[in-house]
Amino acid sequence: MKASLLFCAVAIVSTVAASSSAATSRPAARESSAGSRAAKQLLPTAVVPLRVQRLLKKRAPRAAYVPIRLPRGYHYDHHENLNRRGFDIFFRCCGENFAWIGFDADLVKRSEPCNQGTAMKAFRIDGVVVAWNAGHNDQHAWRCVRRGGSRLLLTVSGAASRDVGTSWRRPRELAAMVASARPIG
Repeated sequence: MKASLLFCAVAIVSTVAASSSAATSRPAARESSAGSRAAKQLLPTAVVPLRVQRLLKKRAPRAAYVPIRLPRGYHYDHHENLNRRGFDIFFRCCGENFAWIGFDADLVKRSEPCNQGTAMKAFRIDGVVVAWNAGHNDQHAWRCVRRGGSRLLLTVSGAASRDVGTSWRRPRELAAMVASARPIG
């Protein structure tokens, strides 16, 4: 019974999404207002709310990257440390046993290393190389983005895996989240 209700809910959501995208498609010549151009620059994803994307783009324009893929069950919770050099975004899951996932974007000076230490593994996901390492209590997946003379360090971090129920902490899943990060506008 629960499975059929779930399938019905998914069908309704996908139908609404398809009809809203079809209703909003119009020729590019008609879309000339500044509001519609600004909306088009934001990433059309529910991973990070659009209001937060707008704030990140306004306050940290050179560091404005957000992930578009999360481990299953995780959703946006809050952001912190928003300044011109970067920010932190936190995601959490539905269960109390799951730890937070932090996504950090930080502009790096030329004199600073653009990494999180020595990589234990490297992954190539969708053509993007992502490094990963782990300590006793936490693990990090990162990549360095060069953009317009700047270097931006994108990092996803979380607690180290301690039990079977925390499968999102597999290194490849953290790396996939970093690899999915895209600029806002």
